[in-house]
Amino acid sequence: VTLVTSPAKDKGMVSLKRKNELWSYNPAIDRTVKMPPSMLSQSWMGTDIKNDDLLESSNKKDDFNKEITGEFVIEGLPCYRIRLTPKKEVNSIWGKIVIWISKENFLQMQVMYFDEDMELVNTFFGSQVKELDGLLMPTVNTIVPAKKKGHKTKMEITKRIVNLEIDDQIFTTQYIKRLK
Repeated sequence: VTLVTSPAKDKGMVSLKRKNELWSYNPAIDRTVKMPPSMLSQSWMGTDIKNDDLLESSNKKDDFNKEITGEFVIEGLPCYRIRLTPKKEVNSIWGKIVIWISKENFLQMQVMYFDEDMELVNTFFGSQVKELDGLLMPTVNTIVPAKKKGHKTKMEITKRIVNLEIDDQIFTTQYIKRLK
């Protein structure tokens, strides 16, 4: 569940990921809508994040062929570069994905997403690796679209809570209307 608290025009909007479904609540019209598959390649709330990124409908482990194509250092961490191509039986919005993963802790440090025509769509950059609540992770994540010069979406993770008990009712379409 993702609750938007600002900017004011988007305040109160909620996204709910439930299994392989993505739901969106808009308080301005007081409606909850299930996102159709055709909307998965669209932008999430005007950012450079795709709805499919939230849903992660493609399983990188099972749905893609993997090939190590090199070794690099990113943010001081030795990394593998791995090319993922979707298996023939998989319906993916990506033609290929290239990931740089740290050798020691398997952190995603950079990811390039290519469409079915093999044109670069966007690049994810992980940086400022820190330990949060016992897990080493990039705490700054930046997504840069290939075709929007000077545009980027930056997310900073400042806190991580594990083993938090959450009532299952939070993950219902009825409950997300009540989030404030």
